[in-house]
Amino acid sequence: MSQAFHGGGVRQAAEQFGLPADSFIDFSSNLNVFAPRVAAVDWEQWSSEISRYPEPDSQSLSEQLARFYHVSTDHILPTAGAIEALYLSARLFVGCKIAVLEPAFSDYSRAFSGLPCSLERIFLEPDLWDRPATVLARKTEVVTEAIERLIRRAPGRQVEGEP
Repeated sequence: MSQAFHGGGVRQAAEQFGLPADSFIDFSSNLNVFAPRVAAVDWEQWSSEISRYPEPDSQSLSEQLARFYHVSTDHILPTAGAIEALYLSARLFVGCKIAVLEPAFSDYSRAFSGLPCSLERIFLEPDLWDRPATVLARKTEVVTEAIERLIRRAPGRQVEGEP
């Protein structure tokens, strides 16, 4: 995994462009603003269990996550963070046609640019930034083709008539 750049320079951008820092959207953050809210009782339980990093082989973390998500530990791969997971998962799509809608977190494109795949970067006009992905997919043929390819090539999924 090679990472030459990192985002988060909101203060510097505000100074450079003479704008307030809160007028920028920082796509380098590992936040999902659409994630469901965590109930206070759940957060209280989880936060009390956060006390140290797991052991080096991440065995207990894998076991806890497998129990929580009701899957086998074979389906859990702890990483050193979201970026490592992104770069590792990008490797699953070698040989595929990939579409990345932008503006977005720059590592999305970067994760695929070093791999033997066809990367299509689609720059959206500002009036499309807040549209649901399904609307964008209908409007953008490349995205529709990429999603179709991604679904067909998903690990463990076999489509009738394809190897």
